[in-house]
Amino acid sequence: MRITAKTFRDGSWWGITVPQVPGAVSQAKRLDQVEAAARGAVADLLMVDPAAITIELEIEIPADERQSIEKAKLHLGEAEAAVKRAAELTLKPSSNYAPTVTPPGKWQYLWV
Repeated sequence: MRITAKTFRDGSWWGITVPQVPGAVSQAKRLDQVEAAARGAVADLLMVDPAAITIELEIEIPADERQSIEKAKLHLGEAEAAVKRAAELTLKPSSNYAPTVTPPGKWQYLWV
């Protein structure tokens, strides 16, 4: 059985409604708990095995929070690019250093 649950932020909780099943409402403290809470509410009302229910979530995110998420994604992309660039620079030996191999096989750079 495939059910669509709608969830929205309500203070510090996530409110959950299931329009396909009248009276199926619940709440969860964290977003990752919403699916199980919705499944439990539907299973209790319809008296079916929760494992027989597939929940599809529709998450309502307020516009200001959506903008914050988009900003965070942008900053994450910039940070990943910076890490990649730093790794590239770190892995290239500088012309001021002469690489030597020490006995255990570790690289060591000496100022020349």
